Amino acid sequence: MKHLIIVCPNCFASPHSAASVIKDIEAYFQRTAKDNYHIHVSRFARDAGNIIAEYAGATEDIVRVYAVGGDAVLHDCLNGVVPLPNTQLAAVPYGHGQSNDFVRNFGEDAPVVFRDIEKQATAGVIPTDVIRVGNGYTLTFCSIGLSAATYSKYYKFSEMHPWLARKLRKHMIVSFMPFAMADGKVLNRKYELYIDGARVRGAFLGFAFASGSRSAVNKTPFPMAHPTSGKLEIITLNPSLSPLGLKQMDRYVKGNYHMHPRAFKHVSAHEVLVKADGPMYINIDNEIYYDTKVHAKILPGAVNFVVPDGFSYERGGVANAAK
Repeated sequence: MKHLIIVCPNCFASPHSAASVIKDIEAYFQRTAKDNYHIHVSRFARDAGNIIAEYAGATEDIVRVYAVGGDAVLHDCLNGVVPLPNTQLAAVPYGHGQSNDFVRNFGEDAPVVFRDIEKQATAGVIPTDVIRVGNGYTLTFCSIGLSAATYSKYYKFSEMHPWLARKLRKHMIVSFMPFAMADGKVLNRKYELYIDGARVRGAFLGFAFASGSRSAVNKTPFPMAHPTSGKLEIITLNPSLSPLGLKQMDRYVKGNYHMHPRAFKHVSAHEVLVKADGPMYINIDNEIYYDTKVHAKILPGAVNFVVPDGFSYERGGVANAAK
């Protein structure tokens, strides 16, 4: 086995913190796999893809790719790994709050162990579902409309007031959803959906697709989801959601969407096509896009995800241990 370590320096609190982690990783692989590892410090978004293709393409060995950082570098590495049959993916979480969204599917205590490079290097894997969205892939979620617009408002605010934005991150919905609700791209958008081919038309406030239950700290919007179920879980945000429905949204992100059956509808499917009458907000792994059409499809077991001993996917079904 060969080891390719992709480090996102921007995910760390300081250059010193990033250098310290890189030093520890290098020391471990110098002892255990001296001629079979490479550390690459990511230079820009989507930098990982070419590096993974080049490194994995030069060998017939299994290449274990380590995404060291937060959601963004895991997203980049996933998109580099999925097309290659001789790769595995490991998340070493050093993002916001020393974690990333996908690792929370193993429990809130998982990030500490997932940061242990020795445990990651010797762990087994679980064939894990991936959602293909357009020409890209995600392990966690895709949201359209209100939720995506809320993130967009927060990100724009954080560019101007980074310190205050960090303080408000845990209260993002309460703080920024009212601004999203006032956006014409959210309130006035008409949609046409094809869920496993069945057509639905109408006005919606948005949609969310996921294959895992958790999305962030204390947020479990898809309690029914499991990353090995082979299903795409879909929740629609209907117009009956109150314009001041902060409590409804708070319950939704904590997994209690069923308390508001008029505002939220759930369906399991394998793929969904969403068309809109104008540009819509799209959030994929906390990156914002704009388009008038989105196609999402579940790819069962499309990535071999590295899982340290003692951990398995939580919620949404029977836990699967690594092998």
